[in-house]
Amino acid sequence: MKIILNNVADYRFSNKSKFDFEKLTEDPDNIRANFENYIQGFSLNIREIIEYFEFDNEIKKLDDNDLLFLVIKELNNIDLHPDVVTNQEMGYIFEELIRRFSENAKAGDHYTPGEVIELMVNLIFNGLEEELTTLGSILQ
Repeated sequence: MKIILNNVADYRFSNKSKFDFEKLTEDPDNIRANFENYIQGFSLNIREIIEYFEFDNEIKKLDDNDLLFLVIKELNNIDLHPDVVTNQEMGYIFEELIRRFSENAKAGDHYTPGEVIELMVNLIFNGLEEELTTLGSILQ
């Protein structure tokens, strides 16, 4: 069923839940149960990602601290449609989220932003432009 939904939607994921963020904000008293229903409505590939990051623990923490509704309400106010947010901007958002929420991560868990990689390459090869472009010195 979900594979058919993915094909019809022309995306590699789908969500068959009756909820979206707008509908979730309409019932603050049942926010956790409804949000969990929303999460379960995703296709398996998305649920595997959510489970890998133990998102259910975060949902419980937010709910226990009366913050789940507020977070969902704020997320509902953000327009992340591809017509509004470019792929590059979405990449920056992802990088910032990884940076902010992985402060206690182990070495190797962090993603290195493209700009940092480009800067490192430029620093390493600064002054070697001729060697890098002359046949026989490095190039074969």
